[in-house]
Amino acid sequence: MSSDILDGFNRYNAFVRLVFLYFNYKEYDKATKVFDQVDTYFNEGQMYSRRILFNYYANRVILHSNLDDLDKAEYYAQLSIKQENSDKLFYINNLVAILLKKEKNKEALDLMIDNYDLFKKTHDNHQKLSFATHYIRTLIRNKRLKVAENFAKNFIYSNKQNVFEHRWRFFFSNFLMLLTTLEKYEDVLKITNKYNLIEREAEVMQLDDFIPKIHWYNTLANYVLGNYSEKKLINDLIQISKKHHFTNKGRLEYLKFVDKLSFTIPELFSEIKSHLFSD
Repeated sequence: MSSDILDGFNRYNAFVRLVFLYFNYKEYDKATKVFDQVDTYFNEGQMYSRRILFNYYANRVILHSNLDDLDKAEYYAQLSIKQENSDKLFYINNLVAILLKKEKNKEALDLMIDNYDLFKKTHDNHQKLSFATHYIRTLIRNKRLKVAENFAKNFIYSNKQNVFEHRWRFFFSNFLMLLTTLEKYEDVLKITNKYNLIEREAEVMQLDDFIPKIHWYNTLANYVLGNYSEKKLINDLIQISKKHHFTNKGRLEYLKFVDKLSFTIPELFSEIKSHLFSD
């Protein structure tokens, strides 16, 4: 990484590989030291190009997000979107995610509206799906639920060939959250059945810190519609949850998710939380 034999481009590629190795193993202190070293190279005028610099900003966003330093993450995310290139939608998606974490909901929505044409024109299905998912989340946060519903339905219809290529759980869990908020429980079951979402989610349930959101929405909808008894609802949700291993951070995220759903049946969810998080 520090070898003088490497030119700037290859040195930066080595940096990217190294930090993502540290990211994968959650060794963020080591990653921070490498970032600080690259800062020195930039300050000395080494390995500089605009594209490398803006990619570096984007990687800084990932670092500070993982460290829960949202102020620095937002700072670098704001820097990254100043560049007009093929990666801009990726940088916008990163910034929107940070803004939503910081509850800057109106700012996130304004940013997405300003860049909606870029979303429509892109051929990058991964970033397109990420933008669509963030857009649904942002519209929900800004209480524009009907707009969010129309957008989500139109997006699935227009992109049904690509919707399962990248982060489909992220998209559908937010769509089901929207339908649950709208109390459209029949639609929740229609979507989960039409796209075999329960079976698809079951295939990846072994992951650590996995939150089975689709199962929760589906089970809740069945209960509200009278298909499940109260006992079955509680037992199913508890059994689903026991299948997973959670770190302390993952457990906290799970609790946040359950809290978000508590508005549907507050007293019942209080009992469910006492079973899940009593220890």
